[in-house]
Formats: sequence, C-alpha cells, structure tokens
Amino acid sequence: MTKKKRTVLKEGNPETEFINLLAKYERMIYKICMAFSHNNTARVKDLYQESVINLWKAYRSYDYQKGESAWVYRICLNAVISQYRTLFRNTTFETYPSKMDEWIAQDQDDELLKELYSLISKLTPQEQALAYLYIDGYSEKDIAEMLDISISNVGVKIHRLKQKLKKIHETE
Repeated sequence: MTKKKRTVLKEGNPETEFINLLAKYERMIYKICMAFSHNNTARVKDLYQESVINLWKAYRSYDYQKGESAWVYRICLNAVISQYRTLFRNTTFETYPSKMDEWIAQDQDDELLKELYSLISKLTPQEQALAYLYIDGYSEKDIAEMLDISISNVGVKIHRLKQKLKKIHETE
C-alpha cells in the first residue's frame, strides 16, 4: 500500500498548517529533547531545532494511515537519537517561537522534577521515551502507537519502569 501524499491543506497554506502542528505537539517534542539533553539547556534547544527541521522535511510525505502524534513522535525521536550520536553542528537556525524557555526555567526551579529527570537519564533511550510519554499523561493506547508495541506490553513496561526507577532511587 502506498503512502498518501498531503494534497489538501487544512489551512490552505503549508507553513501555517505546519506551525499549527508544531503548536499542538511542542511540549511532546520538548520532552523528547529533554530525554537526551541531560538538562543541558543549549542542547535541548539544538535538539528541538533539529527535530523541527526533520519534521518540516518529512511533512509533505506524512502517512495518513499512522496517527499524527505517533508520526511526530517518531520523526522527533529519530532526529534526536541521530543528533545524540553525532557531534552537534555549529549551524544556527531561526528558532520557532515557543514556550520552551519558560518550560526550561520552570523545570530547573522544580527540585523534584530535577531529581526525576536525573533518574530518567540513567535509563535506556527506549525507557526514557516511555517514561516521558507516561509522565505527560498519554494513554497506553497512544504510547503503544507511538512506540510501535502492543498495548498490553506498554502496561508491563510501565510497571517494570516504575520498579527500576524505584530501585535506582533507593541505591542513590
């Protein structure tokens, strides 16, 4: 089965539609970037920009058979993992106006959140992704779709993740 290409725009303007997509998922994109930045503000911004660029590049070939949030999640996660494995380039991009600076400031002021991020940073990338999706309140069905695993497997993984985080916390 072939992918449907985006032919009819909701807003009539691809840039406007894309900005609306970013506004809808900016917090999720931010969380994905946080998972790989180890609370480094500059790195979060670099990863966010790279994610937005990759989303824009892939935007015209969006597969309507997949859920929108799953598509955004996968594109961003792949972008972040790719950047995580390579050295960051010194290229600067015009930033998309978002609430990221506000979120970073809030997160840095919250001691419990700092501790949670510290614990999560000790997990594997897949576990980190699951933890952030769970913290953000996504349903098991949504998480299963985004991570391409079964719904029952999500429940099992969340249970094991909680146990692992508790164990890490107790050993520190």
